Amino acid sequence: MPFLLNSTNQELDLLAKDFINRIVEAASISILKSTTSPYSKPWWNKDLKTLRKSMLYYSRKSKASGYTLYKQELQNAKNTYFNAIKSTKLAHWNKFLEKEDSQSIYKAMKYTKDTIYQPIPSILNSNSKELKSTF
Repeated sequence: MPFLLNSTNQELDLLAKDFINRIVEAASISILKSTTSPYSKPWWNKDLKTLRKSMLYYSRKSKASGYTLYKQELQNAKNTYFNAIKSTKLAHWNKFLEKEDSQSIYKAMKYTKDTIYQPIPSILNSNSKELKSTF
């Protein structure tokens, strides 16, 4: 620590940069990079990406103006984007279900099956007015 008290600003800056570089290096080694799977959104295409960029552009412009300007442009861009997503998903599902193989129906059922499990609610004891999780 006496070194830090007698150091110049330039030496402290170099020490800080070295410290930051070591943290970034350790993070890049230990943190896994996420990659998107081509199967995660098979209906996504370049047209949707362009529409999304347009919607985000008008969203930023509207926010920068204090939400007073670009309202109509933003609303039109949102409607176009979300309607395009809806029609693209519909076309993809229709194409998927039109396959001749018998397994596609079972895959579709698996994809659309609800997997929500709801826990049993707690029981209210009428005498003590407290919740119980068992009898």
